[in-house]
Amino acid sequence: MMRRQFVLCCALAVLGLAMNAASVKADRLKPVKGEIASIAEDGTSFVLKAGDDEVTVKVTESTKYMVDGKESAKGDALKVGAKAQVTHEEGTASKVEIATK
Repeated sequence: MMRRQFVLCCALAVLGLAMNAASVKADRLKPVKGEIASIAEDGTSFVLKAGDDEVTVKVTESTKYMVDGKESAKGDALKVGAKAQVTHEEGTASKVEIATK
């Protein structure tokens, strides 16, 4: 009986840790909205002004760009002053969505 309770407690603890890890990853991928304040000369990053905060966001070859819901090239999407929503993990963008309307 004690062994069964111990195994059950261990299983519940592992399940709880797994659910917490999934929740933390979802929080890291939460989109940030703001305005593009500047773009690095080499095009590898930009600064997003979100309220009073400024966030430097790196972009890679795998970053996806959308303008008004349509796929776009980086050069067409990243413009100083553009309203953007950026999905990123630890400062590296997976998706940059621009709204011009």
